[in-house]
Amino acid sequence: MCNSSAKSTGHGKSYATANLISFKISKLHDGFLPNSAKVSCSSNSVTIEIEAKRSEWSATFYNTLQKMGFLFPHPRIQISPTKEQILKGCGKIINWNPRFQYRGFHLHTQHPNEWVQGFLMGKKKIAEDYLLWSLRNNQNLVQIKLLQNGEKYWKSLSELVDSAHKMGILIGLDVSFSSLQQRAYRLLDNQMFSTIMASSFGVDDLAYIHQGIEKLEKSFDFDYLSAELGTSEFTHTDPVRTLSWMEAARSHLEKSKRGFFIKGHVSTGQMDPKYGNFNFLPKFAKPGVGIEPHTVMYYGLEDKWTPVYGRKDFVDIKDYISSEAKKRPTWFFPETSYWVAMDMDIPLFLTDYLLVRESDMQVVEKLGVNGVLS
Repeated sequence: MCNSSAKSTGHGKSYATANLISFKISKLHDGFLPNSAKVSCSSNSVTIEIEAKRSEWSATFYNTLQKMGFLFPHPRIQISPTKEQILKGCGKIINWNPRFQYRGFHLHTQHPNEWVQGFLMGKKKIAEDYLLWSLRNNQNLVQIKLLQNGEKYWKSLSELVDSAHKMGILIGLDVSFSSLQQRAYRLLDNQMFSTIMASSFGVDDLAYIHQGIEKLEKSFDFDYLSAELGTSEFTHTDPVRTLSWMEAARSHLEKSKRGFFIKGHVSTGQMDPKYGNFNFLPKFAKPGVGIEPHTVMYYGLEDKWTPVYGRKDFVDIKDYISSEAKKRPTWFFPETSYWVAMDMDIPLFLTDYLLVRESDMQVVEKLGVNGVLS
């Protein structure tokens, strides 16, 4: 996993009542020292002094602002405390200890929403507001779904990736090898994909995987690539061939110090006599292939009844997480941000939803998961 270097961009200087607050970074480190912020006050100013892990400086700062009464409920809404409330923090040292090393959201741009316009259609103000909102809420990761036929806006997206890095946010690009669903961006183009599906291993499909990744690397300074398996959520490709695609991608990205992940869906009915559940195929890949076990809707990992995609429960997903978290990078991927916000009219603040997600966080933390894509 490649950590982008964090740089102070001065975001803190505009957050005070009458510009009361400023901040400075006194020490960045890569070790196991605490992440802390010291609040110092003079007659007309408050200074927040940061000592933190290089990848946690921004979260340490914004955690301190939240402790002082600042809230960021929406990308364009800020709730600010009074001067008296701010001054109550004077002299305090506020620590930041995140439960997960990697924390962020998957932007499901396969569904129509403002993220499509902001990240994939050149309306950068939308995307910039979203990135800053993520930063303000202690997130350090954004995963963006690429679509076919959007290359004319790639320069804009590349600039957004660079902006995210300056904020201390990692960027992942979500693609597929061969998906035909909802205009997903494929590493194998239409002609090559058709040839592969109609042939045996005589076709040099691995060369196309490398070429596809090289194209993305030339266009974006992304931190990791996430790939979908199969030709859709319900139809799979040959397991042996798919494993060869995974290894080609992993080895290529490893050389450029970028991470590689495979999303594991909850769909059923894709069992192979030798490899078992096609969605869990990364079990047979090298440890450098990370996984994103994915659950859907408002159902939790330990719910006894999850009647979706032909399922009864998510026991096998939990077992998959438990076994693989010991072997490879494992990020839990519950369907939070896009299912609630885009697919249904159930509000995110629905109490049952918040409770089941918090329960999931407790489960995966105990299982050794080091990242969450909400």
